[in-house]
Amino acid sequence: MTSSIARRARLGFLSAFFDAYDDVMGPGFRRTQAQFVAENRAVLERDFEVIDLGTISSPEEAGSAARKIAAAGIEVLVYAPTMVAPPAWIEIALSDLTCPILIWSATRQNTVPECLDHLQATVHTSLVGATMLSNCLVRGQKRFAVVDAVPGSPADEARLIRSVTAAVAAHRLTTAVALRIGTPIAGYRDVESTPDELAALGVREVAIPVAELEAAFAGVAATDVTAELERLQARPGWSA
Repeated sequence: MTSSIARRARLGFLSAFFDAYDDVMGPGFRRTQAQFVAENRAVLERDFEVIDLGTISSPEEAGSAARKIAAAGIEVLVYAPTMVAPPAWIEIALSDLTCPILIWSATRQNTVPECLDHLQATVHTSLVGATMLSNCLVRGQKRFAVVDAVPGSPADEARLIRSVTAAVAAHRLTTAVALRIGTPIAGYRDVESTPDELAALGVREVAIPVAELEAAFAGVAATDVTAELERLQARPGWSA
């Protein structure tokens, strides 16, 4: 029995905006950055369930984001700044986070134009914003991952999705239950594991003797097996 539909991972999506540049950049700057945020979020929404945690532009909004994160039940937090912003705000939002953090530098330029001026550079400071938070997390000895991926680049977007998927897998290990039937053949160290080794991954083991499992199988009526098989086959994307 196989399924072509995996359980969609639940991500939290967070960005930031720094209004200190409003006077210099002009009235269209905030709108441009908001559009970048929406485009970045849309990339992830193709493969994941994405909870929009907002764009932080003040300590007060950071506190609100922290409360949203606590209630969201997310598996990975993706922080995708479109510009520089005080990392202290983001630290407030992430203060009680228990899932993996992935920082996405959504750079939109592969090369630096010859005539780049200060205003143009400010529009594209996602790399700097990502570095600012990374520095703080390193100093706080917190683990995280960073990926630099240009939105619209198929290769970059594929790398981003792989990175997020890996972070989801790491988080799901911390709530996983491993079923062990019987015991390994003596000397097969490659398939042995101790409770301490599994605990290091966050995995809980449930061990069942072979005889107990066989007895449980024998106690199930054939009509119940047929009914369960029909129920599973009725699921979208399932086949026997």
